[in-house]
Amino acid sequence: MNQCIHESSSVDSDVIFCSHEDNACNVPVSFCQVCPFFTGRTTSKDFFEATSQLLVTKQRLGEYETNPNPCGGCKDHAKKAPCKGCKDAKPCKGCLEVKRRDESLQFVWPYWYGGASGDEIRFSVRSVEKFFQGKAKCLIIGDKPPWYSGPHLKKNRIGKDTNHRRFRDTLSKLYWMATRPEVDNEFIWMMDDIYFLKPFSVEDIQQPRAEQWGPSEFNSWQRRKTNTMATLAERERTTHDYATHMPHHVEKEKLAALFEEFNLHENTLLWEVLYGNTHREQPIGVRPFFRRFQTPRNLQTLRNLTKKATVMNHTSGAWSPEMREFLMEVLPDMATCEAKEGQIVPTFKKQRVVKRRPATVTIKQEMQLQ
Repeated sequence: MNQCIHESSSVDSDVIFCSHEDNACNVPVSFCQVCPFFTGRTTSKDFFEATSQLLVTKQRLGEYETNPNPCGGCKDHAKKAPCKGCKDAKPCKGCLEVKRRDESLQFVWPYWYGGASGDEIRFSVRSVEKFFQGKAKCLIIGDKPPWYSGPHLKKNRIGKDTNHRRFRDTLSKLYWMATRPEVDNEFIWMMDDIYFLKPFSVEDIQQPRAEQWGPSEFNSWQRRKTNTMATLAERERTTHDYATHMPHHVEKEKLAALFEEFNLHENTLLWEVLYGNTHREQPIGVRPFFRRFQTPRNLQTLRNLTKKATVMNHTSGAWSPEMREFLMEVLPDMATCEAKEGQIVPTFKKQRVVKRRPATVTIKQEMQLQ
């Protein structure tokens, strides 16, 4: 453990804290580098781990209050009894209490119906309407699923001959978000496979969250991320990985300026990485706020792994009947812009069957079997 650079320290239980005359620092000496008086010593802890410990410390000191229990602390849940109106003997997530605010916020989805694995966006919209602690306004840009009757900006997909078509199409829809009057000055950028699982506020999304990044040439996505990070490094900016598949709070003017500064009309870079490292402050880690699935999981596993998560995302390969059943369990109520359930037949990609070669049997083994 590194020693504090200051002359005195106070002891609280088994944790030693730095102390100053003006009380400017109140953190464990094990990561005193976050203190403004730090002279340059480092520890083995990275930023995300140090920040997490700092929040725990401030909570113990009464300087930081964690989010309240999503269920609102109702008496029925405290007794582990069914909530009023809950048919199950076990309190269900559908009984969560959401404290509404008067403020409204727009949520915007870029969408291509032909490229969707199923009806994921149905549950993405439901999750926003159910769990946002305010008045949610939903908008889809692109085409739309047949059951959707809410606000929509029709935008055809870019031409087949366009290089990097999938990435360029997303950027073209994003430019509409930055310039069209139908989009509010501040909005939340969404994807069709992003879902909220608990009550959340705009402050929860505004909190910068990123992952540590390392160069990779594994696929076209990683190569574009590496190019984006190199572009940021040339401008002497941070290189936090904001491409986390999470929702992003966006200011319209800043997004439009990003297109001009980095010429996103021609350069195929990752906009969320550029935006985060240009306009956001030091981030914290994504866990446990966020959970992502890349392979199919059974229903109970999905329940267990999302207990602490507020936001969930999955790849197209993880979209399965079990995933949809889990989402129906959390989000059973139809959205205001949604047609009747019976009009939609969900689809799923067939899981790849791996053909195993028969085990090789030696001549000696064959003789023993005879």
